[in-house]
Amino acid sequence: MEQRLASTFRMTVNEKKFIEKALLSDLRIDGRRPFDFRRISIKFEKMGRQRCS
Repeated sequence: MEQRLASTFRMTVNEKKFIEKALLSDLRIDGRRPFDFRRISIKFEKMGRQRCS
């Protein structure tokens, strides 16, 4: 089963080149640098619900 799953996902040459280029450029698609992060906020509401953004 594992071997079958492994063989179903093979990256194309273009996908590999895209990933390599992205890693070498030190820039993410959304414009952030590799170790930049987004600010998060977590608000707890009644009855144990939470809202994340």
